[in-house]
Amino acid sequence: MNKKSIFKKFAAAFLMFVLFSLTVLAASTLGGTTPAHAKEQIDKADKYEIEISQDDNDDNEEKYAKDEYPARLRAPDSENPYYYSRKNVFEDCGYGLPNCTAYAWGRTYELNKEYPELCTADAGNWYGYNKEHGIYDYGKEPKLGAVVCWDNADGGHVAIVEKIEGNIITLSNSAYKSTEFFLTKLDVTEENLGYIGWEFQGFIYSYES
Repeated sequence: MNKKSIFKKFAAAFLMFVLFSLTVLAASTLGGTTPAHAKEQIDKADKYEIEISQDDNDDNEEKYAKDEYPARLRAPDSENPYYYSRKNVFEDCGYGLPNCTAYAWGRTYELNKEYPELCTADAGNWYGYNKEHGIYDYGKEPKLGAVVCWDNADGGHVAIVEKIEGNIITLSNSAYKSTEFFLTKLDVTEENLGYIGWEFQGFIYSYES
């Protein structure tokens, strides 16, 4: 092997090392500040994502084909207009993903294929707004496609029910200025669905099956 070939191989290996180092650095510095509640949910999501098998995703596609409830177990792609275009009122106003309200609003639009009549303020206002205006049915029992609502001093949280397995519900979420999409599993028998220090308000039955 001549010196020129050795130098080319060394240069290529060095370039790969530099690119890898930059990738790791970016991943460690672009995360931003994560609120404690969102961090807790992301930790749960990391654990749950490991449990999502290929069978779950294949089943998801099959349900779309059968016109049954189309559970979203993966993040919407960047070309999905219900989340990433002016169709989404939060995106249009500069408060798009990552944001729990932008996600739940867009997900409802995606499910119903018509403009949602959900609240466009902080998540903590959604349940009261819907109840006051008598728009969608609401209650304390989970249903597929429903918006689950919590309130707290920081503005609350909303998410969408994607699966119901006994007392365990799977939610699709987004976290404001943190994670664009993640899944959580919660036990409906726990106080406030397990969110310590948060007020579980109820479910908005906005999905029109």
